Amino acid sequence: MRKAVPIIVIAGFAVLLVYLLTGLKTVQETPPGPITLPEQVGPFKQTLLAAGDEGLNAFMGQHKKRIPAKVGSMATYTDGTVSVDLWVANGAGPSHANQMFMDMASTIGPDNPVFTQPKPVDLGVITGYRTEGQEAVNFFFTKEGRVYFIAVRGGNPEEVVQVFLSDILK
Repeated sequence: MRKAVPIIVIAGFAVLLVYLLTGLKTVQETPPGPITLPEQVGPFKQTLLAAGDEGLNAFMGQHKKRIPAKVGSMATYTDGTVSVDLWVANGAGPSHANQMFMDMASTIGPDNPVFTQPKPVDLGVITGYRTEGQEAVNFFFTKEGRVYFIAVRGGNPEEVVQVFLSDILK
């Protein structure tokens, strides 16, 4: 009986190990659907749209290909006095988008010549980062497999971003 105990323990451990290794499946990332940017957001009318390959190239050019987006779109909006750039990029799924978001946050560090150090910001319906640069107050965040970057030039940036959040995240 004593000789059988180590064999039973080893066999049990082997069965458990095989079960765990074959039973654990990685969750497949589900990419978000196509990006559609509205023609108008509150009082802000779209004046420029880059979608499809043009949008992805604009997004990748802005980020010097450091952020591996799968699909990207960009639009510029204005109400006549305030200008807003809205960048949206799809990841391969939520965890990939979150990684893209974290890469952006770490890239915009204290030695970045373009943007100030990002600071966490509670935007009410979502939490993200706020930074300043390129003559704008910028907000970026992730939601459901997408990374959003909103650059506000003029007005009250926090109020303007709320207008966009209420429209694009509904």
